[in-house]
Amino acid sequence: MENRTSTYSPAFSIVSWVAPLGGIVVYLLGLWNATLLLNEKGFYGLAFFLSLFGTVAVQKNIRDAGLDQSKETPAVAEDFTE
Repeated sequence: MENRTSTYSPAFSIVSWVAPLGGIVVYLLGLWNATLLLNEKGFYGLAFFLSLFGTVAVQKNIRDAGLDQSKETPAVAEDFTE
């Protein structure tokens, strides 16, 4: 497997971690303050974390399978001429 290094700026990397973590915290605070039964809170919490797991799994599979060719194949003008 080839070594992939991040070429993003530090600000982008920080924001890409802070935004999901902030969303998780706000979601958990909302569940904590909701007037739902405990089993309903558990259902919504587990559904949220299961969807996060699914999102990460799909992204890793796409990366590992090499299906994201958009960044690796530069478009040239000859490809778009008739």
